[in-house]
Amino acid sequence: MSCFWLLLLIARLAGLWYSCIVIYTLMCKHADNTQQIIDSLNIELYPRLQQQLDTVLRSLPHVEGPYQLAIAEVFADFRQTFLSLAGYENRLVFPSVLRVFNHKKEPKGTPMPNVAELQNLTKLKAQKLLVHAVQLERYADAMEHSEATEALQLLCHTVLTDFVQRRQDWNNMIDERMRSCNCFLQFQQLLTPTTHRHASL
Repeated sequence: MSCFWLLLLIARLAGLWYSCIVIYTLMCKHADNTQQIIDSLNIELYPRLQQQLDTVLRSLPHVEGPYQLAIAEVFADFRQTFLSLAGYENRLVFPSVLRVFNHKKEPKGTPMPNVAELQNLTKLKAQKLLVHAVQLERYADAMEHSEATEALQLLCHTVLTDFVQRRQDWNNMIDERMRSCNCFLQFQQLLTPTTHRHASL
């Protein structure tokens, strides 16, 4: 290989290495772990909950007994709350958190989303889901066993175990980042108000 081609190869490798360094310095070291938690919710847990919701929805017409109307009403609110939470996080919360981690890619002085306010809204929605799950589980346990009550029990079990644990992991991660991660700390004075604008979601 001639010296010219050798020097060209070295230059190209150096350029690729420099690009990797630039990309790395533009990203917070916490971003990868955060993406993993987001994927565990958005790709694994939420679709599973959606499938279980669909199963319950199909079985509701077969529910009989004194709790039939109560189950239908609570489930309708439960389903709407879940869809609201999942959509809200997918469209706004998750992208906002990742945007703060990758703030170095933004023009200097760009206002950042107020993650604390977004978190407060999601916590309210999640708490509402838990209350409904407890109610539905009590109704299902008090009724004669059937495919409908079995579907309800599975849904409630998923919410009261996997959902609770993963939401706790997410909330703890965000709380810890807001206390210690420079990506969040340095933008406390530049946060964009979001609560009122998105409270209806």
